[in-house]
Amino acid sequence: GAYHLSYLDENKTHSVEILAGAFMLIRKSVTDKIGLLDESFFMYGEDIDLSWRIVLAGYKNYYFPETRIIHYKGESTRKSSVNYVIVFYNAMLIFARKHFNGQQAGILTLLIKMAIYFRAGLSLMRRLFEKLLLPATDGMIMYAGMKIISLYWETLKFGAGFHYPDAFTFIVLPAYTLIWIVSIYLSGGYDKPVRLLRILQGIITGTIFILVVYGLLDESVRFSRAVIIFGSLWGITAVLASRLILHYTAGKQFRLATDENKRYLVIGKQEEATRVADLLRRTHPGAGFIGLVTPLQNGTEGHGFIGTLRQLPDIIPIYGINELVFCGQDIPARTIIDLMSNLKQKDLDYKIAPPESISIIGSNSISTLSDPFIIDINPVGKPRNRRNKRLTDLLICLFMTPAIPILFFITGKPYRFLKNYFAVLFGTKTWVGFSKTANTLKLPSIKPGILTPADAFNQRKLETETIDNLNLLYARNYNPITDLNILINSLRSLGRKS
Repeated sequence: GAYHLSYLDENKTHSVEILAGAFMLIRKSVTDKIGLLDESFFMYGEDIDLSWRIVLAGYKNYYFPETRIIHYKGESTRKSSVNYVIVFYNAMLIFARKHFNGQQAGILTLLIKMAIYFRAGLSLMRRLFEKLLLPATDGMIMYAGMKIISLYWETLKFGAGFHYPDAFTFIVLPAYTLIWIVSIYLSGGYDKPVRLLRILQGIITGTIFILVVYGLLDESVRFSRAVIIFGSLWGITAVLASRLILHYTAGKQFRLATDENKRYLVIGKQEEATRVADLLRRTHPGAGFIGLVTPLQNGTEGHGFIGTLRQLPDIIPIYGINELVFCGQDIPARTIIDLMSNLKQKDLDYKIAPPESISIIGSNSISTLSDPFIIDINPVGKPRNRRNKRLTDLLICLFMTPAIPILFFITGKPYRFLKNYFAVLFGTKTWVGFSKTANTLKLPSIKPGILTPADAFNQRKLETETIDNLNLLYARNYNPITDLNILINSLRSLGRKS
């Protein structure tokens, strides 16, 4: 309790040594005397240093509970990352060197360095364990099932006394299992939140791959196609069942993704509330209800508005609302914070839509420290979509290979087409990337493209603003089918200089 001062009443004013830098009010006369933030601290520790210098100068710091803020915590460095550990503890080293002298500083510095390496090591091991635990568990379950199936099948097929060779048990079965695990991973089966369809897709894809390779092998190493089929059925049953069990028994990190009938209230004036509601409809097509509430007290504004802020406590239970989205342009921060504090409904999420933004951010409540929520629009920069895009590029190359002579004729530029083909094959380029325009949009980093989203309209001359919007749409909502459509529509451009 000494660090967090958890023994003090959070609703009373207290004299404390250290204040959090997220929200501090300091007299100018004090900073004139002690100086401003020390730029030796890159991140973390500068507020501790400032607070301590205030105390050393003979002043007092006070914790004051009569005002509030929303602090979106932990965005600069994720607490689970090694980077966080290093940056945080390095700040402690700077503090120790600055404020402690002689032998005391040397001992403290040594202890803090030991803490850095120890915590960094623990963080690495924890992250590695968390990432490998589920695949390793799946692998053991699948291998054990395959072994039991093979024991049963060899007796049924070949009679008592027959056994598959050791190579089957120690090489072939582990290879099958590894292929399934890798296939689940590539299909996004280990991404959060958990989606059963991706796991099913991964096992089916892995099974097809195994059967294709099996058919190409020499008969002496073709042990049993039936074991592969029954093993895949066991894998599907066991892995899906394990996810359902984890969903109902484990924490939030194992929850299944559901397209639940979520019910929203958007609070804002006509123009901004309508914009945010449209954003929700595009990104959450399965939303059960999206109602509008006006901050004005003179009644509703038009179509879709079902009440005013004053009526919120009644509207929420009547309409079964799950989430409130405040329009930051129309509602003062103080009003938002007051509403978040005063509304007592359980399981109610709160989000804020900044003006002119395509994101909706927020913690689940004023008292939680969860990471900010960014509306899920399936951006191309997601790790899963980066994998899918690379896989799409490789599959397109694979299917193009027998048609290369025809594509020479279609593109009319054999040399450039081959150059582009191999650039995509070896991962230095992608078939579809962003168009280059004079405007500098903040777009996800992907490989340079042979084609662009604008090529979907290759018969039309597009304005720069339209091209930028196409780039933005492609970045927000990636789908491999989009790449295929653009490519089919632009076969003649595959030999362009890019």
